[in-house]
Amino acid sequence: MFSRKTFALLLTHYLGSNSRSSAVLALGTILNSLLGLAFYTLVLRNLTLADFGYFSYILGIGVLAAGLGDLGFGASIIKFGHSEKFRQVFTVAISEALIISALFFLLALVGELIFQAGLINSALIAFSLLTLSMVTQSFLAKQKYYHFVITNICGNAVRIALALLAVFSGILSPQNALLIFTLANFSALIIGLAFLFILEGGWLISFRDFSLNVVTAMKFSSWLGGSYLLSTIVNKIDIPLVYALAGPAATGIYSSAQKLSSVFPQLVASVEGVFTPKFSRDKEITKSFKDYLWITAGLVALLILAMLLSPFVINLLFGQKYAGAVGIFVLLLIGMVFFSLAGPYTAKVVYYLGRTDLHLLSSVLQLFLGVILYFLLIPPLGADGAAITFIAVNIFLWLFFWFISRDR
Repeated sequence: MFSRKTFALLLTHYLGSNSRSSAVLALGTILNSLLGLAFYTLVLRNLTLADFGYFSYILGIGVLAAGLGDLGFGASIIKFGHSEKFRQVFTVAISEALIISALFFLLALVGELIFQAGLINSALIAFSLLTLSMVTQSFLAKQKYYHFVITNICGNAVRIALALLAVFSGILSPQNALLIFTLANFSALIIGLAFLFILEGGWLISFRDFSLNVVTAMKFSSWLGGSYLLSTIVNKIDIPLVYALAGPAATGIYSSAQKLSSVFPQLVASVEGVFTPKFSRDKEITKSFKDYLWITAGLVALLILAMLLSPFVINLLFGQKYAGAVGIFVLLLIGMVFFSLAGPYTAKVVYYLGRTDLHLLSSVLQLFLGVILYFLLIPPLGADGAAITFIAVNIFLWLFFWFISRDR
């Protein structure tokens, strides 16, 4: 019979640095998610249900735009940014982010003049998220996980401090909450750039062989960028569609459940951030793949525990008026189980086998399935229809990459 110490030593020996790296990112992600949840809790408790729905709608469009604007260049940083060419790769990625952000502002300005839809806030959010993501992806490429965690913690801390100030001053509104979200992102961006400046020992921008590096990045990200664009649409369009098809109150309920469940996609992304660089260049792919599966099993166990605790947690954090979010929260967690299970197989296909074209095919099929189900299920079922669609899309994602990666 093993003692606890013996078991821990065996586990550490088997999982090694993969486990330690994942633990750093996982613990940091949990802390960041709790800080992010604290911000959303402050906002939803101090806004009406409809106002929180509007806040979530504008924020959702900004997040969607940021995902569309990546075009796979964030993945290019992971693929090539660990080498001595980091500055050149970072220059290409940040240039793309700035160009796309300028386009977002132009589109938002046109939309404001014609529809008065308040999309300038969405463009600001997209700009802040897109540029910040290029910095945090750089930390993952360099495997500087502490810098990744600290940068995000600082941004969330600023967000909470500003939200508390707005609440106690009695000036919290949907517009002010959106502004606070954006300012916090820019504060994290400044901190992250400072960290990168120190790590690189100087200036971060280098236009040497710029055209060649653009071609190299685009060659890798062309399939992946199209794939991310499509998968972003199917994964981020839910809140805008719920707002359009079911109204602001339903959006408030759905968004509250989604924000509470958001800790789990971030955990999955943090673990993926550890393994994707290893799958790109690790000769011991079998060990890394098994490590990834073991850690994914732990994430699934956490999801099951969260389902059991969901009524208590939602009532404690959000209050009785959000009781309708319990069922939606459980449905989203079921979808997250399949999303988590897909992670190791997706990483193997994309980063080890290099089949970014299959990632694109998967995204096309997910988009087709997701859009059909959204329009079929949201009108009769409201927010529940969006959550059921999330489950269906992620079951497909898991089965698709499991089938492709088996026996390889």
